[in-house]
Amino acid sequence: MITGCMSQPLPIAVEQPDFQPTKTHVFLPSVIPTSTSTANRMITTPSPLPSEAFCKKTGVIKNVEIPSPTLGEKLRMRIYLPPCYQKEKEGGYPLLVLLHGQNGQDDQWINLGLTKAADSLILSNEIPAIVMVFPWERLYLLDWRESHFGEALTEDLMAYILAEYNINPARDQHAIGGISRGASWAVQVGMESPQLFGVIGGHSFPSFGGEIRKLPVWIEQFDPLGAPALYFDIGKYDRYKRYCDPFMEALTQQGVEHQYIINEGAHNNEYWQEHIIDYLTWYGKTFSGTDLVDTPRQ
Repeated sequence: MITGCMSQPLPIAVEQPDFQPTKTHVFLPSVIPTSTSTANRMITTPSPLPSEAFCKKTGVIKNVEIPSPTLGEKLRMRIYLPPCYQKEKEGGYPLLVLLHGQNGQDDQWINLGLTKAADSLILSNEIPAIVMVFPWERLYLLDWRESHFGEALTEDLMAYILAEYNINPARDQHAIGGISRGASWAVQVGMESPQLFGVIGGHSFPSFGGEIRKLPVWIEQFDPLGAPALYFDIGKYDRYKRYCDPFMEALTQQGVEHQYIINEGAHNNEYWQEHIIDYLTWYGKTFSGTDLVDTPRQ
């Protein structure tokens, strides 16, 4: 039985690397309210709600703890609100829940440079503004079959996020993804909760074991909602690739559409950091339903 990265702990970045954009981003000026005077009074045209297209601000990261009856303790998370987040924005924002790897914490994705990259891509209109949540699995060494972390995500975390933030309610605007052990959790939670998540990303998916056996049951649950959008990637030299490949083959045999990308690299932070832009671009394209980046990066 494979339980992710249990035997060899993964390092996490101590310092947050600087994100270096690979293209020049031009930020448009802020909207300035205009005013006119009539007789003895001034009539001021109120400023409209800020638009991401005219926003120069960066996103905000909040440290949050919520009660989790499922876990019997508080669930810690970090929440990224995109530049110029608006509680009143019509339609709400897409939601991306990203899970850390073995030995990681709720800041692993942030240390990899993901939120800095998101700021740049959102402000340049290459991806839509996305609310992102990074929960912490405190008992990350616990066998997943004995853990209630997955239930806490669907029952406690999602209830809180959907109630407290301006999130688009459509399932195809809700994504869950992860790296390493987090990828296994993302597949487990996303496949078992198709009513909550219409998008699933597995980055360096090591497998909990049993996914192939469960796949026919998961497929039955897709109707009438439809299968989620699925994206998997892994390094050519990843030591867990031999466990990822059979599940990809099973998806193909069962006729489940998915993307599976094999890159150079291994199972480490350097690999995931190198592909941060790829991940954000794919999630953003899935949320928007269109190709936001039509030309390759230089």
